[in-house]
Amino acid sequence: MQAFVLRILDVLLPAMILSLGLYVLLVLCTGGTPGIVYGLKMVSWKVHVPIIVLFALMVLRFPLRYRTVSRQVFFAHEGVILFSVFLIIYLANGSTLGSNDTIPARYLPLSILREGHFDLDAFPFLHTQGTPYYLRVVNGHYVSAYPVGAALLALPFYLPSALGQVSPQSPLLPHLDKLAAAVIVALSAVVLYCALRRLTSRRMALLITAAYALGSSSLSTSSQALWQHGPSQLALTAALYGLV
Repeated sequence: MQAFVLRILDVLLPAMILSLGLYVLLVLCTGGTPGIVYGLKMVSWKVHVPIIVLFALMVLRFPLRYRTVSRQVFFAHEGVILFSVFLIIYLANGSTLGSNDTIPARYLPLSILREGHFDLDAFPFLHTQGTPYYLRVVNGHYVSAYPVGAALLALPFYLPSALGQVSPQSPLLPHLDKLAAAVIVALSAVVLYCALRRLTSRRMALLITAAYALGSSSLSTSSQALWQHGPSQLALTAALYGLV
């Protein structure tokens, strides 16, 4: 009986992962606009729940594949497991932090992908009431007052929405902003762990990484919106890894 159940799960889990992945992609492409899309009813623009379930199922596949829950399973896939756990935690509150500081990074990926340039002229709702502090006017164009590194790192997350012509004023955009930030910070934690594994024991590397990922502003701030913090952390941890 147990073997039969395991065989069913071997088939069911990949199917669920594929279905969730397609659902997330459809939401990103359409903005989650209510209606029928390719025969599926799209009723939500919040992608955090399906993404959390998706990564939880991906982690669950490892002990299922090895037919055991042990440290050896973790050791064989520690990078993927750590990334998944941190990303799930970062997305778990289901909310976004409102801050004008992140607005340029939220819309720049759409401008780069759709218009091929780095100005924000295509978003008049950002500057109809004058030039806000987070924008500058340079050569007659509205541009970000902040560096564009965060927006460049977020490009892959915005590609489906850019191709799908999702409205810049869609409620999906703040969640895309957060998703990109959460992935960047979770990735920085994994890179830090890889660097620490070259310097200390696995136990100590896990403790330090957990403190960095869950006991600092990585959890409360950097992973919640596209400030400069997250991309800077990823760049610094990559530099540390390169040094060791």
